Amino acid sequence: MEVIEDKPIPIIQTGIGDRVYKGGGVEGIPYWKVAYPDVYLSAKDTNRAADLKVQLDYAVETWTAEFITGSKSVEADYDAFLNEIQKLGEEYLAIYQAAYAK
Repeated sequence: MEVIEDKPIPIIQTGIGDRVYKGGGVEGIPYWKVAYPDVYLSAKDTNRAADLKVQLDYAVETWTAEFITGSKSVEADYDAFLNEIQKLGEEYLAIYQAAYAK
């Protein structure tokens, strides 16, 4: 709990930009708490980020299933898994970092 003016403030956060209330009820005073600001991507960047997200999700799900079923060995293939995820993740992150810097 956060304390302002010597009074505890319950913090309620269920997503980006959700309201945080002091006191609650009718007398509650809303505060805004933003974890990550909105970023706007160009159409090209939006499409590329969406493609990368699909590839990342698919790679994680596929590798996880293969590790669980034993078709891939965690000891032998884990570095290949990390390399694939890092390659896709770096480009995905770069798109959002560039948009955030604008």
